[in-house]
Amino acid sequence: MSESAAPMQSSRPGRSRPLIAISATYGAGGAVVGQRVADALGVPFLAHTFSSEQMEQAHREGGAANPSAAYLQHRVRGDLATDDDAARSALAELESRSFFEESDEEVRALLTTGGVVVGRAGPYLLRDDPAVLRVLLDGPRDARVAAGAAQEGVDAATAERRQAAHDASRVAVARVHYGVDPNELRHYAVVLDTVVLGFDTAADVIVTAARALHDRTASR
Repeated sequence: MSESAAPMQSSRPGRSRPLIAISATYGAGGAVVGQRVADALGVPFLAHTFSSEQMEQAHREGGAANPSAAYLQHRVRGDLATDDDAARSALAELESRSFFEESDEEVRALLTTGGVVVGRAGPYLLRDDPAVLRVLLDGPRDARVAAGAAQEGVDAATAERRQAAHDASRVAVARVHYGVDPNELRHYAVVLDTVVLGFDTAADVIVTAARALHDRTASR
């Protein structure tokens, strides 16, 4: 684990609002649920680093000569192969840059303000702060593919490619840059199947849990 990826060692005193770190698989609604939780709690929302808009912009402007852009282009097309030497090389070079360091600092800034972060290794970066609610959103693969296709307005084949690329890169980034397996449930206090619950109910559960944890830790 790099120095920039080291977790915080203790809770910041005086944080007046809850802090929630969400990890989500493809189609599980991380961005949607996260935004709804942030709105309900009145806290800042920090979206996933690789939003659709950012990936599309990198695809249009970056060019394959830039490792970051090359990696994001694979994400846009949904054809990232984790066993491909070129993809692994691009990922390794991307992770050696300040890109992740800057993102990590944005996540850590929420330790002061409270907020909701989706992706960005939030559950692992903030795992040593007992006041952070760490959440995993998941569901059966086929159902998530169908949900992703509906959310993104794409056909099933495209959604399947994007699911494979998203979930594989989620694991690769967590393992290579942060030294963790994001599928290990020990990283999370709350695990929700958004396919079964729906996004609204999942958001309600997280809001309730976040308030309860915040009140419990604030009273210590």
